[in-house]
Amino acid sequence: MDDCVRASSVNVMLVVLSAAADASATPWPEADSDVWILPSGPDELAQHLTAHPASTVLVLTASREGTAARLAITVAAGAHPATRFALREASASVLGLAAVGRQATRITADPAAALRLVDAQLDRIVSGVWLRRVNNLSDPAPGLWHHLRSMLPTAGGFLVVFGADPRVTTAAVRTPTEATVLVAAADPNPVAQAIGRSDVTRVAAPISTKNAYGSAGAEFVALPPAPVLAPAPAGCPICQQGCDGSVCQFCHVVIVGQERAA
Repeated sequence: MDDCVRASSVNVMLVVLSAAADASATPWPEADSDVWILPSGPDELAQHLTAHPASTVLVLTASREGTAARLAITVAAGAHPATRFALREASASVLGLAAVGRQATRITADPAAALRLVDAQLDRIVSGVWLRRVNNLSDPAPGLWHHLRSMLPTAGGFLVVFGADPRVTTAAVRTPTEATVLVAAADPNPVAQAIGRSDVTRVAAPISTKNAYGSAGAEFVALPPAPVLAPAPAGCPICQQGCDGSVCQFCHVVIVGQERAA
């Protein structure tokens, strides 16, 4: 085996695909993590798995990059037929996606359980990015007033909030008091002041806000404690992974009640 290829594979790898990611795959938040930030091009995921094999890959991406992520998974699945893939698209910052994935993979090595935790937390997090300017932002689209304010030398910055109601605002954003607030910045104070929290934790930035949003800034996420979930129903008869719905999230077969694995 080539020296660059690891002999053993991990059970669950969490990959965040982003067009703003560095050209080379980056583990997050530390070098020995099983959470990786990858570019969302068609070949990067397949190439990454050649060097870093995994039995199951959970792929998270922003909703606007879903098409690119599905293509990347199709290419990777063809190159690595023994690897299972599951995809989640969400309106969230790249930091939010990475933090949710990191939390889930640290709690459990079971792919189905990790995916259920990811699903639960993506509905509960508050994530976004603080930007100095919004002139180059397109999603969510700033209003005319935001563009005019961006031209002022003392604009003071903007909060871009993702989720069910994506928006650009200069008002404080409420975060759950029990949530841990992560800020990807050398200086987290602008974000802390903007969201009204002093108890923030500084973490490594998974992507450049300049590349992702067109301005200097810092991503943030308010990450609640992981919920305790009931065990998944009996598993898929093909891949034996736990499955809540009628379609397996990993091998994508349609399951009827009597076909579930005991």
